[in-house]
Amino acid sequence: MPSDKSQSKDGDVQHEGVEQGVKAEAEGEANSAAKPEAKTAENPEAKTDAARPEPADSGEREQVLEEDAFFPVPLRSLQTDGEQDLRLYVRLADSDQYVPYGDDNFALSARHKEELEQRGVEFVFVAAADRRPYLRHMESHLDELTADADHLTPEIKASVVYECISQLTEGVLEAPQANADLERVTAGARTLTQFILARAEHFNNLLQCMASTYQLPSHATNACILGLGLGVRLGLSEEELTHLGTGLLLMDLGKAEIDRATLEKQSALSDEEWEVMHGHPQRGAEILETMGDSDPATLALIRQHHERCTGNGYPEGRETSQIHFFAKIAGLVDVFDALTTQRAYRQALESFPAVRVMQNEMREDFNPLLFRELIRLLGNRAKTAGRPGTADATRQRSGRQAA
Repeated sequence: MPSDKSQSKDGDVQHEGVEQGVKAEAEGEANSAAKPEAKTAENPEAKTDAARPEPADSGEREQVLEEDAFFPVPLRSLQTDGEQDLRLYVRLADSDQYVPYGDDNFALSARHKEELEQRGVEFVFVAAADRRPYLRHMESHLDELTADADHLTPEIKASVVYECISQLTEGVLEAPQANADLERVTAGARTLTQFILARAEHFNNLLQCMASTYQLPSHATNACILGLGLGVRLGLSEEELTHLGTGLLLMDLGKAEIDRATLEKQSALSDEEWEVMHGHPQRGAEILETMGDSDPATLALIRQHHERCTGNGYPEGRETSQIHFFAKIAGLVDVFDALTTQRAYRQALESFPAVRVMQNEMREDFNPLLFRELIRLLGNRAKTAGRPGTADATRQRSGRQAA
């Protein structure tokens, strides 16, 4: 990690060594940049039609035909600590019928898991209404889950990590509370960082999970994954990556107080609405300060992620030398993910057209060295997966949108 850092008046750490030290031409590398197609963290086509165990009480069978009422959960990802208070279901072979596994007081044990595995069951099901309790339970066991090298594939680990991080981010963005929420987000960012650092393939696994429809929680999670991947490439330390990831997950915290109708508006924003939108970075930093002892770099990222190197950003119109290094990363991945996810007012772009839009229309807004490294990051991923981003898409313009 380059060591020449300077402290600005507002506590922003400027990573000058990284900005000046990333060398090499990137000509033509945009052609291989690719963002994977949208993937869900669940696997509805999973092998769940193997022989199924009978429910503990056959009189409790409830036949539910709506598949959307349930979502699959990898059996091996479930913990057997007796703390989970979830009703588990199995799907009967060759049917759309779901039956409870166990009674109301059932707690999954190691013996139950072994019996299910012996019957060929890879996935069990949780009712859609229990999604949040399930993900909160998994969140409390993320460290154990990601460290389990023997029982879970990297794809399953990435899927659960992505869903848990998105869920905790959603909860905080909906109703930011006190220090406990900040600790949860920081812990989530640390787990995500450690997961990416553990094995090179984990970053690609996470990319496969990234949602393609724009929602604030998934957008924050997508941006966090991209930003951490870029940070790893730039040589940031684990501690720095955790602060970066925390900021990326909370960069739109200020939007928690903006009316949903404004956030989801499909037509151009009015002057009054645009003024409110312009205030969300500063308001987000203020909210974070009330939540606990925040890292100065995290606060700077939230406050400055809409600043641009041209000085035309907001809320303060900072020049490039006044923008925190983390905020420059955030601004870059924020725009890339916004362009490559489906919005109410325009179609998503594939990675190559999105990079071209950024090159042709926003080149001066971003640090050129960081932009080149993002292209390389995506290009390396595309070469590994053998999937260059060549699909064409049309960028629809709609005035001043709530981007």
